[in-house]
Amino acid sequence: MEKSELDQVQNYLRRLFRNPEIRLAPRAQRPDMAEFYIGSEQQGIVTLDTEDGDRSYNLQINVPETDLQRAAAFLRKLLGHPDIKVMGRPKKKDSAEVYIGEEFIAVLFLEDNGKAFSFQMAILDTDLDESEPA
Repeated sequence: MEKSELDQVQNYLRRLFRNPEIRLAPRAQRPDMAEFYIGSEQQGIVTLDTEDGDRSYNLQINVPETDLQRAAAFLRKLLGHPDIKVMGRPKKKDSAEVYIGEEFIAVLFLEDNGKAFSFQMAILDTDLDESEPA
């Protein structure tokens, strides 16, 4: 990923979460990955997906919780957005949906033999088109 591309994704995430401390840094020797920081702490990873001919990105954050309410509280605190909520999925016990207000933003998947969630957020190139510098 080029620096300008990282800047676009970073600005989008800053705007979405209303958090100016979000920062992306290139990952050494992995041009398809970037490290996701909040302040000085690495909190996740962003990967580039070009599988379908379009460029999109996936933000992954480990959430050391298995309870949906505690997972929501963890994400609100980590990402700095008070309107994050997590809702169970009907007929699914291994995943939940993440919203900011009424806007769906991500999925939580149970991982590590049910000991933690993985926050998985797709970022489409159309999301970046609407992005303004944070």
